[in-house]
Amino acid sequence: MDNFDLKNFDMDALKNGGDPMAMIQKMQAMLAEQTSPEKLRKMIGGADRATFEQMLERASTDMLKHGGDFLAAACFHGKPDIIELLVERGADVMAPPERIQGDADYRKASFVLQAVAGGSRGALESVLKHGGGSLSDVGFVTLTKKRRNVLVSNAVGCAAYHGRTKLLEYLLAKLGRNYLEVPAVEEADRYAAKAGVFLKEMSLYTPLMLAVAKGDENLDCVKLLLSQGADFLAKDSAENSVLHVAALNGNNKILAYLAKNLKIDIFGRNKKGETALNICAAQKNQAGADLLADFQQEYDSSKNQAADLLQELAAEEEHEEEAKAKRKQKKWRNRINRLAKQMNVSPEEVEAKLQKEEEERQLKAIEDARLEKERERREAEEEVKRKEALRKEREEMRRQELAEEERERRRAEAEAREAREEREAARRAAMLAKRERQQSERREPRAARGGEADADTERAARKERVKSAVRKPEPEQARQPR
Repeated sequence: MDNFDLKNFDMDALKNGGDPMAMIQKMQAMLAEQTSPEKLRKMIGGADRATFEQMLERASTDMLKHGGDFLAAACFHGKPDIIELLVERGADVMAPPERIQGDADYRKASFVLQAVAGGSRGALESVLKHGGGSLSDVGFVTLTKKRRNVLVSNAVGCAAYHGRTKLLEYLLAKLGRNYLEVPAVEEADRYAAKAGVFLKEMSLYTPLMLAVAKGDENLDCVKLLLSQGADFLAKDSAENSVLHVAALNGNNKILAYLAKNLKIDIFGRNKKGETALNICAAQKNQAGADLLADFQQEYDSSKNQAADLLQELAAEEEHEEEAKAKRKQKKWRNRINRLAKQMNVSPEEVEAKLQKEEEERQLKAIEDARLEKERERREAEEEVKRKEALRKEREEMRRQELAEEERERRRAEAEAREAREEREAARRAAMLAKRERQQSERREPRAARGGEADADTERAARKERVKSAVRKPEPEQARQPR
């Protein structure tokens, strides 16, 4: 159905009287199935950018709804060109889907971790470029083999588990050795079909343990992690070592490499008291059991040879000590005899004198040691006193500095307060002067208006007197007709 061809679609049935409408509906259903989001997602692994772009054009898929599913598939298959295409068409690289239809093992993780799991550096760089996470992300790596629990680790652990050796080398160069020992966290799967009792299986696995657990195909990753200084003596929550992990998963190639090349206790036991050999025997892994048994025999043989050699060395050292003591005694007797002959006394008298001198020398050494210890004690006491005096001096200096700072602060506050008061006084004086000026300006117009009124009154009075003089009556003689 992935390569549906209209020319070969049940043409015989159509020629033999089949219902054309039913045939068309069936054809449309087949085409819709071919271009469904799930079908498109499955095609990403074998498609290039141009081909997948044509498929998207034909399907008219909603990128907001299905873009995350396509991005997850492109990360898994290492398709940086398709990642770029999907981002250009609106897929959100910062929002990985919670679940993907048709992929039962998928659990939500940043696209950076999904690209790491896919193993493509190009896909990883493309996701990082568009903000799909960072190299320090921690999230879902895998479901555990037996319990199907969710295992959470960092990018180094993800690359180690999935056997991405080249990408692991790139990540270690970028992140450094601090990310080598980050332990994995195990959680119950909330999407499990049957929710039972939560039992841990791979809790606290380091990236090295994750690489060992996956399978013998991860031997190159194991070698790389060990060359970078991974701690092969680390234990998980059940006190399993890397040997236990290899035995639990039946990875005999890795088991042989670890037992042969590491200075590790092949007889180490976990919390249950099991050795790696016990685990191989319990799981009927005869090849692994034989391998460890051979190493055990070699170890026992080497141990016995080492014990014999140590015993021989101890005997030689004992004989050497005895010979040395005899030489020393002989030298001592020769010296006594020589001194006795020189002093013309018996060897016993010389020996007693030398023993007395030796005792005096030892007493003097003891006294010198006592005096030296006393001197060191006095020096230590003086040093303590000197440090205490220095501490008090520093405390006094600090107290004086604080007092001076307090005086400076108070002086600054006083100056600031005086400045504020001066500004306030100046402001009030300015306001008072302004008020007085305004009042003076208001009084001057009134005075001017009062003077003008008096002058007008005087003029009106003069005019009235003139008019009165003009309207005065004439004498009787003047009013008679001529």
